Amino acid sequence: MEPKVISWNSMDFGTQKDPQCGICNDSVFSSEGTFDEKGNLIEDIICYTCSKIWVYDEEEDGYVKRVGKNELKYEIDCILDCKRYSRMGMQYLVKWIGLSEPVWESVDDLTKPNIITNIEDYEANR
Repeated sequence: MEPKVISWNSMDFGTQKDPQCGICNDSVFSSEGTFDEKGNLIEDIICYTCSKIWVYDEEEDGYVKRVGKNELKYEIDCILDCKRYSRMGMQYLVKWIGLSEPVWESVDDLTKPNIITNIEDYEANR
């Protein structure tokens, strides 16, 4: 059975030469800014697959499993940006209430009426 919370202190992000997802431990391509010049971690490393399942929760000081797309655990504070990707379609950078960092979300994952309203407001004001 998967844990409800993955404590940040128990996560292993690998090294600067061999970075890995802190959740599934798969090797990932290094992204700039992940490690400093001394090899110290300065940003969590989470692979794309895990980022769709897990989200950082400040209160838990770790990653918690996302609730299904029709039962979102968090409410949207605002939508900050959007991008269209050829393979993934439209993505929105969402600032969730209760989370410290915004998260890129697929438009397909954002189906609740209050979220649609946020998207419409964002599109109308950009």
